[in-house]
Amino acid sequence: MESSLESEDLSSDLANPIHIELPSSSRNSTLESKQKLRIVKSSEALRNTLSPELCSSLSINNMSDQTTFLQDVFPFLFLPNVDDFNSDKPVNFNNLDLRLKQTIGVPIISDHHRSNLVDIKKRGEVDGVLGPSIVKMDPGRSMGYFDFSQDKLDIQGKSNFSTCCANTALTKGKWMYEVLLLSRGIMQLGWTTLNSFVSFTMQEGVGDTENSFAYDGKRIRKWNKGQVEYGEEWNVGDMIGCCIDLDEGTISYFRNGVPLGVAFDNVKTGTGFAYFPAVSLSCEEHIRINFGDRPFCYNLEGYRPIQAYPAEKMQCVEQYLQSVNNILKNLLNPVQQNVLYNQISMAHIFDNIGHLLLDPYIIHSLVVPFITDTCQLPEKRTRFFESIATFLDRWELEVFVEELFHTVALISYCCIYSNEPNAKIQLLQLAIDMLANNDFSEIIINSPHFGHIFMLYLHFKGPDGTLLSTVVPHACWPGNEEHKDSFDEATQRIHGAIKQVECMFAKMLDTLISGRHLKKFLTYLNGFINHILSSHVLSNLRNIPIHQQAFMSNLFLAISRSLAENTSYVTNPKVYISSSYYTAKNNQCDFSDLPRVGGNHCHLKKEHKEYLEGLGNLEVDDMSHILNNTALLFHLGVYRRLLSADLFCREMTDHATHLNTVRDKIAACPPGEVEVLEDLKQCEAVLEKDTIITSRMTAWIKTALLSENRMNDIIWMLRTLLRSVDAVEGDSFYFMPEFYMMAILNMYRALQECFSQSSLLKHRHSPALFRELAHFFARHICNPMIKSIDVKDHILQSSVIFVNHPATLQALERLEDTDCNHFMGSIVQHYSKINYVHLSRMMIRFWKGHGFSFRDPPEYYKKRHEALLPGVLVGTACYMSVYEMDPNPSVKYQNLFSSFLAQDDNGAKFTNTVFNQLNSCLTEFMNSRKDMRKNQNSYTSLIERSCLMWYDLTIILVRFLEMITALSPHIMVANPDAMGYDPTSEINMERLLQLIIQVINRNCSLEMSSDMIIAQRFSTIDVLKLNSAITGIFVHLKRNVPHLLGIFLKKLLLQRGFDIISFTEFLTAVKTVGVRRNRSDFLNITPEELDEVDEVLAKLEEINDEIQMESRQSSATVEEDEACPICYDRPISVVFKPCGHESCRACITMHLYNSKECFYCKTEVEKVLSKSPGGGGSSGG
Repeated sequence: MESSLESEDLSSDLANPIHIELPSSSRNSTLESKQKLRIVKSSEALRNTLSPELCSSLSINNMSDQTTFLQDVFPFLFLPNVDDFNSDKPVNFNNLDLRLKQTIGVPIISDHHRSNLVDIKKRGEVDGVLGPSIVKMDPGRSMGYFDFSQDKLDIQGKSNFSTCCANTALTKGKWMYEVLLLSRGIMQLGWTTLNSFVSFTMQEGVGDTENSFAYDGKRIRKWNKGQVEYGEEWNVGDMIGCCIDLDEGTISYFRNGVPLGVAFDNVKTGTGFAYFPAVSLSCEEHIRINFGDRPFCYNLEGYRPIQAYPAEKMQCVEQYLQSVNNILKNLLNPVQQNVLYNQISMAHIFDNIGHLLLDPYIIHSLVVPFITDTCQLPEKRTRFFESIATFLDRWELEVFVEELFHTVALISYCCIYSNEPNAKIQLLQLAIDMLANNDFSEIIINSPHFGHIFMLYLHFKGPDGTLLSTVVPHACWPGNEEHKDSFDEATQRIHGAIKQVECMFAKMLDTLISGRHLKKFLTYLNGFINHILSSHVLSNLRNIPIHQQAFMSNLFLAISRSLAENTSYVTNPKVYISSSYYTAKNNQCDFSDLPRVGGNHCHLKKEHKEYLEGLGNLEVDDMSHILNNTALLFHLGVYRRLLSADLFCREMTDHATHLNTVRDKIAACPPGEVEVLEDLKQCEAVLEKDTIITSRMTAWIKTALLSENRMNDIIWMLRTLLRSVDAVEGDSFYFMPEFYMMAILNMYRALQECFSQSSLLKHRHSPALFRELAHFFARHICNPMIKSIDVKDHILQSSVIFVNHPATLQALERLEDTDCNHFMGSIVQHYSKINYVHLSRMMIRFWKGHGFSFRDPPEYYKKRHEALLPGVLVGTACYMSVYEMDPNPSVKYQNLFSSFLAQDDNGAKFTNTVFNQLNSCLTEFMNSRKDMRKNQNSYTSLIERSCLMWYDLTIILVRFLEMITALSPHIMVANPDAMGYDPTSEINMERLLQLIIQVINRNCSLEMSSDMIIAQRFSTIDVLKLNSAITGIFVHLKRNVPHLLGIFLKKLLLQRGFDIISFTEFLTAVKTVGVRRNRSDFLNITPEELDEVDEVLAKLEEINDEIQMESRQSSATVEEDEACPICYDRPISVVFKPCGHESCRACITMHLYNSKECFYCKTEVEKVLSKSPGGGGSSGG
């Protein structure tokens, strides 16, 4: 063949320029990297452009080589059935473009860019479609406010109840559209006529008028002027098919391809009736509609998309993509050296189909499968991306990349769980590869729609309904473990599948935060968090939609795992949030309006102005920015999602318990009770169905949300936050965001309450974590720099949980002495200033196991707790009854507590506070019990729970007094003859004696204790909890200071209102309860303790005999006019100044602890003087 090109007519190529790029091996010697080659008209012109050496190496002069090459790349040009328009001219690069257009016949301008109003009248007559060829939602036909995407297919309600119609109506035929649920709230999806639309308001929408029809899966209703139960409850990620048959006059709905049945069969058709697709959305509800611009997720036989799909374009693109594949094979083949031929051919292809690749339908149906299936090899995929970036015009490239990234996200979002999540993983890998490409990532990250699209990727739709029964074929629950092996195998399969997807989430985040687009990603993340904060108050985070909680949960997982898997972050102690992030003038903290530990940010800047100026412009690192936002994600959404998941798992346990109870009743039911047996069996059937469903869902939840991998992520982030808080110095602590503290506490509580305790204890980082948490609690339990009452209360609650477990208590005990002293000192000094309930529970945890009959928790009390606080997590230690907790005494902190009580006047102040609180609790309990007795048949459960709560608090405080009496008896019992006698001990003893008499008089025997039964399901054992606590005071005095027991009993016997018979019956009841009804296992009274009670009774009788003897020998009594007018027991001994009123010293001393005013005249008491025998006040008082 002659190599001369003069005879070729090159005019046909002028209108179709070729854009090509040299291979990477030749770029540096010929053109600059990534530069598009100039337009060339022919191979001759190309040869003149390039160096002779390169042309020679590529054999560009050989026309036969071109034909052979093109036959391999474009085989459809050489098929026998192809009409060869010029057979005497072989195919080469000079006529390739013309031959391609002749063979495939694709118009240069796509229909996608033509007018939307082409042949409307003709189309309506033939197909029954009235409207543009491009179907979308019409903002001009809307009621209320919406956020519309650019293509008008992604919409979100922004007002009370907004309604919008499509721009196309239907008059005949069978049609459908799909709705992808991006939220799961109240929405009405369906059809309406134009006449019905004009009647819609902000309260009434689709389905609320005669000729409008809708389905609402939130309320499981169908709507047409009224509502009737229909369908199934929908979830985020569901695909709802809305179908209308205008030939039969029916409307049907499908959920994820499963028919929900005919919803309406009264649809009017014929002249005058044209139905528009229409939706009504509550505020913030979010959907995406597909009228046919993309392939349907579920094709339903007989129903057509409202928008016709581009058949001719698809055929064209499909053939070209085959050629692209051939070229990519050549480029990867080391034997094939005609790299320039491949580039020129690629330029021809994209010059012809570049505009077609912008069609969403083609991207969805052809391009995505081509990349995921044909371009699976990383090098091949990279070559394909480079070719697209090279040969598409810039505007084409931007549109294509955005649409491809969006399409992959939508397909990924719709992927329902399977045990082999290959499709989901392939799509996520495709997105990661796009982000790894510099040209693509630049377009993606700068897209205004990046945030919305990115949310779609971090979604993994779980199974439900039929699919769930396939994934977990056999249910398993406590009491029914027949299929436990099968259940465990299913759980392992779920774990394996989810782990793969979570790894891809982390890999995607790693691509974003480790590349050059970190700043852009952080900007997006700030925007998302600001949107959440502007929509919800921090104190009411429960209203955050579930789909946003799910996204935040997966985003938290992805970021923390991406950072944690980098070993340098794990081992580097410098990985924490620097205080300069939120204190420096140039700080990057974008949430300055959030509360700070020291109060309001604006106030802090004024109060600590000099301190901030002294810091200057500090350098702020990106790591602090990432970690700050990650902690905020947990605080805003992750913790709430974990609690919801854990609560669901507990509900499954409740279902199983109720089912087992019903089955026990069926087994015990007499044969003659036919009706009762039938009712029980019906109840059993309902409970069994619910238990099976919840059991299967629990398998998914525990694996997807409460797995060990999730626990690892939380532990890593928790330790990072602990380091961040510990590193803060000086006044910078005031500026630290308050949510740091809340996130630490919530992370710890989530680990304790939501995850497996055995896994937590075995975790390799647990010892270090517990040590760091112990240091945190010791440092901040009563930190005066923390201003928020909520934060202080949460620290107290979490401290109660922390000391409840042996492993964490050991970590607290192993702290340095300074930390231990600070921890106990803070409790003693601030006991009267903050929530005494939590501090009392914590101190009782140190004591339980050493108290009288105060050891193992009976199972009985767990049921009682559920009645006390229904809906509260059973594992929440700060709400548990003290009798439900395992014994965990701490001798170290008992000794520290005793030493602090002995310092200065700590003991007097502390015990006074305890007595005041105890009086309040006991009064509230008595009042609640009185209300219940008055209304035995009508009292509410709220009154019952209130009564039980006050009773539990009373027991806690009495146990607290038992602890103080055992550890520091000289504070509670007065001994005037002892060295270092403290007069306040006499007051404490008087108050303690009054308490004992009050309890004994109201509760002197088992027979009388039936009055304290709060509900029939609670036995009299509840009464004995209080009785045993009182008894413990006497027993500990007998053990530790026998001589003080005698003084105490003597004072008790001399008290007015004391009845020795009642007291003897009181102690006897406690002693003999183990014998009666075989209940010794409930009170855990040991034989040694029974003997000690006997010894107390013997001592009581001995002292009583002594008193009787003394009373017979001496008849001296206090004259009435000399008796204290307050207690009428002791003689007047002091005078108040300046008012001059009188009383005994014990009464006025006790009164002055709480008030400085006189008993009688309310004058402020300035001095208390001892009364001289002559009646005047002496100066020595």
